[in-house]
Amino acid sequence: MYTGRGVVGGIVTSGVRVRPVGFGGFAALVVMVLLACLLVGAARAGNAGLTVRAVIWPNLAVTLAPKVLVSEHVVFKVENRSTKPEQFAIDGAETALIAPGNVVDLAVTFRKRGFYSFTLPDYQENSTNGYKPVGGRVKVT
Repeated sequence: MYTGRGVVGGIVTSGVRVRPVGFGGFAALVVMVLLACLLVGAARAGNAGLTVRAVIWPNLAVTLAPKVLVSEHVVFKVENRSTKPEQFAIDGAETALIAPGNVVDLAVTFRKRGFYSFTLPDYQENSTNGYKPVGGRVKVT
């Protein structure tokens, strides 16, 4: 261990003591790094929120499961079982056109508790489909 001042190999050294790290110090460092990784992973998992399955049926009915959401961070897994491309929208967020048989994710953050309407924004009511409204409401608690 070097404790004095001097010139070593053309470099001026200071009086700083350098101690080798023993096994106990190394083990403590490893434990601290592992704990930090676990805490970061838990924080990310906590923000992931709830996953909701939304299905668009051939008759353009839309079903959600679950129907009451207890998280503000929600990921909707929207499946299009219709024969035509469709879109899904809730609280100002909407998907691109979803091809028949495909599933897309839509992440939404609800800022307040209450009821939110969901719909198919590309749907046009007319006399051939009986002016049937599509969509519904979901409760966020």
